[in-house]
Amino acid sequence: MREPDLDPTPKSRLEQVYDTISSLPLFVLAGIFYVPLQADLGLWPAWVIVLTSGIAMTAAIQFFLVAPMRRKRKAQDTERGLFECAHREPGSGLRSRWARGYARAEPSRLTFQTGAGENGPLAGPLEIYPAPTAVGDLEKAPWTVFPGGLIITITSENKTLQLAAGRASLELLNTRCFTNPIPDP
Repeated sequence: MREPDLDPTPKSRLEQVYDTISSLPLFVLAGIFYVPLQADLGLWPAWVIVLTSGIAMTAAIQFFLVAPMRRKRKAQDTERGLFECAHREPGSGLRSRWARGYARAEPSRLTFQTGAGENGPLAGPLEIYPAPTAVGDLEKAPWTVFPGGLIITITSENKTLQLAAGRASLELLNTRCFTNPIPDP
């Protein structure tokens, strides 16, 4: 019998729209205010005003509307032992070798499933790692792989993999999965 797919909490419509068109406020402001400002102030002051206000508007939308939704969604996933991560076999130097998706931390078992895309459902096969054990020290993850994350090397029944995730996700993995604690950096 096939195991059910990992089912992370879906992104809200606002999160999906923001991820797709996060620079829209900048373009809207540029289109509406740039020409009148340029006529009154000149080329460079108008550019600076439009660019600064567009960045501020985008940041405000992110901070006040989108971030609370993301925190709520991630908290719901964490309650079920799910977290977003990337993994690969050690020694694969290329960024394309990293598979992004979600993992579920269970007692003595780690389950990983690759994501289809930024807003799509998980689509890859389930990879199950029984009795995972942390090996080595934590390393800083490359920004292109997992921004602000850490990398831990894990062994499981003659398989070795590297897992990139956030600090909170690694703590969840440590408390639910590992018999030996993850060493601090």
